[in-house]
Order: sequence, then structure tokens, then C-alpha cells
Amino acid sequence: MRGAVTARLLDRIHGQALAELYEVTFSTRAPRAGPHPAGVVESLILTAGRLRAGRAEHPVELSAGDFVRFPGDVPYLYQAIGAPARGILMMSHPWPARAWPSPAMAAEPRPLTESAPCSASAG
Repeated sequence: MRGAVTARLLDRIHGQALAELYEVTFSTRAPRAGPHPAGVVESLILTAGRLRAGRAEHPVELSAGDFVRFPGDVPYLYQAIGAPARGILMMSHPWPARAWPSPAMAAEPRPLTESAPCSASAG
């Protein structure tokens, strides 16, 4: 059974912090995700479909071309409306870049599979 959110890591951007860039697909299942560590921020541009996303208690509805940013360190959700939706997600981590694997790891193509940073379960 496929997850409510599938993601493919596109790149890791190192600097004073770490940003991870993902290509994501959202299902119509009712996904809710637990919070990430303190300080994580999720930024999403929806490229296809319609999506309900954001803080679990106050999600917003997006259409293709819409953008949303919200804290990832609180419970949140992603749920496609009517049919699967797709987008580009950037997760910003506040930790020092030296704590993360080398940028070369992101250079290898990865299959579109469930990913821990974006995984969600049906709620």
C-alpha cells in the first residue's frame, strides 16, 4: 500500500542551515503527520491538482501555482482534493550544515518512494 505522501529528494543545499528540496505527490487519503524537530519549516509550491495543506488545525486549500509556508515542528497535514496532486517541497532545517551528509549524496537520482521527512499516515 502506498503512503499518503511520496517524495523524491532532488537536492540538499548546505549553508548556515540545511534545505532539502523534494518532488512530492500527495494522495487523497487523509494524512496527518507528527511534527519534525524544532525549527523545521516546510515551503510548498503546488504544480498540479488541488491540495489541503498546513497546520493540522488550520489547513489551507491550494490550486496549481499556489504557495504555502508553515512550521513543520507542529502537527500538519497534506491531502489532495479529488485526485492526486504534485508539488515541489523545500524543508528548511536550522541545524548546522556540517551535521548533514555531503552534498554529493543528493547528486544521485532517487526513485519516487516514501520518505521519512515527508511521510504521513492516514488519520
